[in-house]
This record gives sequence, structure tokens and C-alpha cells, in this order.
Amino acid sequence: MVFFTKRKLAFWRRAKLPTIEADARGGTRGRIFEGRRMDTTLSFGSCNFGKVKLGHKRRTKRLVKVVDCMCRHPGGTLPDKLSQPANLRAFYRLMNRPEATHQVLIQGHADHTRERLAALNGGVVLVLHDATELDYTSKTTLLDDLGQIGRGTRRGYICHNSLAVRADTGETLGLTSQILHHRADRPEKETVKQTRERESRESRLWVQGAMASGAAPPNVQCVDVSDSLSDTFEYLAYEIGQQRSFVVRARENRTLETPLEGQHYLFDGCRRLPAQTQRTLKVLPSPGRTGRTTTVQISFAPVTLALPVKKLGEYPRQPLDVWVVRIWEPNTPPGEEPL
Repeated sequence: MVFFTKRKLAFWRRAKLPTIEADARGGTRGRIFEGRRMDTTLSFGSCNFGKVKLGHKRRTKRLVKVVDCMCRHPGGTLPDKLSQPANLRAFYRLMNRPEATHQVLIQGHADHTRERLAALNGGVVLVLHDATELDYTSKTTLLDDLGQIGRGTRRGYICHNSLAVRADTGETLGLTSQILHHRADRPEKETVKQTRERESRESRLWVQGAMASGAAPPNVQCVDVSDSLSDTFEYLAYEIGQQRSFVVRARENRTLETPLEGQHYLFDGCRRLPAQTQRTLKVLPSPGRTGRTTTVQISFAPVTLALPVKKLGEYPRQPLDVWVVRIWEPNTPPGEEPL
């Protein structure tokens, strides 16, 4: 498999999030006295949604309460999560408010995620970009507001997530962005130029997710990580132009400005690179693949990607300098798919 990367990851020392503690006697308008210890740790709802502006502070308090109820009962339907009818009715009323939009609510959580990123005194954070389909075909009252998903027979949203995860510990810090995308029906006889300029073009989501995630805080290296659907010249050009660190799983056998190992195409050249190091990996079991421990070999080299013949996105007309990394499993057990 082939990956693009801007620069090598640097793993810094592990950082600890600050904790909040105070000594206090209750009931004195917030004045602090020596005495018994009061736990002032904020709940998940308070941390992530306590600053959301919904037109009245009572709505924000209701939102925090509802979120904390859901955290205590994460499984099942809304009536399962909010077992008290009054809480369920209050939640429905709150969600019907014009102020309670997806963008407003997710912004509160994303802002808290960025606060957690800034509190890391160094280190590497992986920002994982990926999309999933939300299927609401059975909700007939929503059909006019939904786009096609799957093979075009279902209706719903494309939910594009950007999730921040610490590289050293695997700790999930939260979403830096979440975009609900309405997949538009493509007009008949749409030209390449019209497709490229259309605001609803789905391939824009990769740039929009990285843009919404924002710049990395000082002393923290954020690395955008995405799968092969993000291998567009437009996205690569944006990442390089914004001086972001990134890893993209390659899908396109792109033309090279200068040959690599005598080859003019990316995949052909990197497959001729000799192994420069190796690592032992633990492969987790998955459908069609048994768990095992294996050794993979790694090669890498700088390359310059030539401009595509057909311009399908919006980007400067100039080649891109990137690093290509190839990782492969030389000795795959019989009956297993090679890594």
C-alpha cells in the first residue's frame, strides 16, 4: 500500500491535562474557604455544550442536562436514553427551536476539542478524516430534505467527521469538525467545468473538513489522516499550500515530473524501491482476516507529482512535492490477504 506524507512524525513527551480542584464550604456565593474538598470537575455536557448560545440560558442548561442523561445511557433509542417522559418532551421541544442547529451544537463540542488540543504541552495528534452514511429513508417526512446515499436507492446524509486522537496513547480528544452533506442529484449533461465549480461537489468535503479543523496549536503537531477517497490533487494541493502535515492512502497511479527508479508512474516507481526498514505489527482480526503478528517492510522517497491532464478540482497549476511511503507484507500466511 502507498501513502503520502509531508514529513516524519515526531513523538514528544506525554502530556497531562490539567485538573481543577478547590477547597470550599458550600453555600457562600462561590467564596473559597479552607475546609472539605469540593469536586468542581465539569460533566461531559457542561464541558462540550455549556457555552452553546441557544437564545436563553435555560435552553443551554437543558441541553447540558439532556447530554449528561444520554452519556449515562448511551445505548438504545431516545426513549431508552431519556426514560423520564418530561425529559424526552423537553428534548424534542429544544431540538425544534430554530437556534438548535447542527452547526451550532457541533461547534460547542469542536471548540472544547480545540481547548483540549491546546492543553497538550507538546506531542502529536492524528486528525482522522472519514465519512459515513446516515440512512433516514424510512423517515418519509424528511425525504424532500435528504440526498441519495448508497447505490442511489436510499435517502439520507453523508456525515463527514474529523476526529482528533493522541498518537502516543490513542486517547480520543473529540471531533474538530463534522459536516452533514446533502448529496445533490447530478444534473444531466453536466460538463467537467460545471462539476468542478459546483458548491455541492462531494470531493470538497476533504478540504472543508481540514479547513474547519483549523491550525494546530503551538508545540502540537496535528497530522491529517485520510483514506484513499481523499486522494485528489485538490486536497493534496490544499494540505501543502497550508503547510499542514498529512498522510493519505494513495489511490491514483499518478504521473511523476521526474522518474522514480526509472519509472514515470507513482505505483510503478515505488514498487521498485528497496526496503529501507521493517516493523513488527499486530494484525487485529476482522471479517475475512484472522488476527496475527507479522513483519512489514517499508520504503520511502521524495517525489514530484505532475499536474493531472484533466482538472477536476480547484488548485494552483503547479506540481506537488511529497514523500511517498510504501508498506507491504512480504510473507503473507496461506489463505490470507496481504497487507
